[in-house]
Amino acid sequence: MQITLNLPDYLLLQLLQQPNPEQFAQQAIAMAIQQQETEQPSRWAKLAARVEKNPISLGNYAETAKQDGKAFRESLVFQHDVTAKTR
Repeated sequence: MQITLNLPDYLLLQLLQQPNPEQFAQQAIAMAIQQQETEQPSRWAKLAARVEKNPISLGNYAETAKQDGKAFRESLVFQHDVTAKTR
């Protein structure tokens, strides 16, 4: 099977300097996939998974939290939003 990859020039130049560029690319991709499969999730990923699996009940505070979140989103302004409105 063949695919087309877009690589930055500096990577392509380094790849082409290898004795067997195709074999080198195959091995590099295989090693990257294997490493990704064996890596432990970060603390944030573990926390997110734990919260998703067992969410904490906010009790009576749930509605207040929703209102606070909505107010925050509505008041949040990015610089590109400001410049787009002034054009």
